[in-house]
Amino acid sequence: MKKIVLLGAALFCLMTSAGLAAEIPKGLVDSKPEQAILINLNEWYKIHPSPGKPGIVGETVFASPRSVVIIRTAGKGTAAGNHFHSTTDEIVLIVGGSGELLINGKWTPVKAGDIHVNPRGNIHDVRTPNEDLRLISVFTPPQPLGGDVNIVPAGTPAEIPKGLVDSKPDQAILINLDEWYKTHPSPGKPELVSETVFASPRSAFMIRTGGKGRPAAGHYHAVADEIVLMVGGNGEMLINGKWTPVRPGDLHVNPRGNVHNLRNPNEDVRFISIFTPQQPPGGDINAVKD
Repeated sequence: MKKIVLLGAALFCLMTSAGLAAEIPKGLVDSKPEQAILINLNEWYKIHPSPGKPGIVGETVFASPRSVVIIRTAGKGTAAGNHFHSTTDEIVLIVGGSGELLINGKWTPVKAGDIHVNPRGNIHDVRTPNEDLRLISVFTPPQPLGGDVNIVPAGTPAEIPKGLVDSKPDQAILINLDEWYKTHPSPGKPELVSETVFASPRSAFMIRTGGKGRPAAGHYHAVADEIVLMVGGNGEMLINGKWTPVRPGDLHVNPRGNVHNLRNPNEDVRFISIFTPQQPPGGDINAVKD
């Protein structure tokens, strides 16, 4: 594995663009909402209570032809059923509570801070015997009309079409971010360090650290949406033309064609980035002038 490492409408921080003269090609912005969003997950769950029964409830807070972001709760007693996706990768960010995920044929405990990447064609499942589980699902690309849940009865060999599994690694992965950062110390200087822990033609997942004082440069992506989850430290993001404080628990979705940036003058920041799809060879950083 090559190393680098991540929403109710009332909490969208939708701000008007100002202060940047960006020449963005027409037709790039094709998402709902069109502008970037920032949601603090702790605040989100305060106004989205437990479903109070088994089952998964969620709200789609972002959708484009490349990705969909859903904030979800699996109520205590949920057992979703073994399944795989034939068109999409699913990246799951565990936000709170506890449960178990079926990962590469084994039931594995999960908790807040865990990131699970399930490539297209891999069987997975979730169950929550003891309490609710709060999570975010990123599907890349979105599931087609009618869905893409291919059920595999427990104990039955899965008949997965050949050619679906095309990622690196080709099996599902689970990473706890607290444990990750214990073995990946601060860069000790103003720079961005990243490790790509998953890549497919549909998505790339990076774990990252921005060293204190890293120079900032506004830019947009012409190919990919970027989904960012703040993990540690405090900084500011340029969102829809305005510098906005960010902290752990903030989820930022920046659609293709929107200018964004991150600066951290006072301390290191730790975060994940999910690019949907992955950036092309040579990158997809289109700089703009302040």
